[in-house]
Amino acid sequence: MAIAASEIKKLWGRAGGRCSAPECGRDCVPFLNASDPTIIGEMAHIIPQSKEGPRGAEKEGDDRYENLILFCPTDHTIVDKAPGRYPREKLLAWKRAHEERIALPFQDGVFDSKESLCREIATVLIENKAIWSQWGPESLAAKKNQRRSGLATPQAGWNRSKKCADCSTD
Repeated sequence: MAIAASEIKKLWGRAGGRCSAPECGRDCVPFLNASDPTIIGEMAHIIPQSKEGPRGAEKEGDDRYENLILFCPTDHTIVDKAPGRYPREKLLAWKRAHEERIALPFQDGVFDSKESLCREIATVLIENKAIWSQWGPESLAAKKNQRRSGLATPQAGWNRSKKCADCSTD
């Protein structure tokens, strides 16, 4: 039985297109050719479809997302060659931890008060100003680059003189 497209999309999406083995995380779709990605990722069954397969069980595994894990070719081979070292529970834990790491940057921040939100915004603005000062069009680095490239001086840069009335923050 073939794996349904919806199960494949769910697995690849939740794994972020990266190997689920800890300490790996290799990109499973590297662009070895600039115009065409090379798909090296392999979908492995946690419980095999056959009782004789690695981690074979009384009940054969199915082709659902819950029974699949994404690996690079190397980790897929290692896991299947040493099934005693990689039981079902370990692979499920790897999958869960990997997918949580992938999802973490996309979770919305929750703030317990307006003040904590304002502090976070102020921190981001301070970091942004430091980056702007170091690398923006009015920075020393940009001016040195303009002299070397012969470009004209840029217009006056961003003006941060307005205050945030709600936060009392510059």
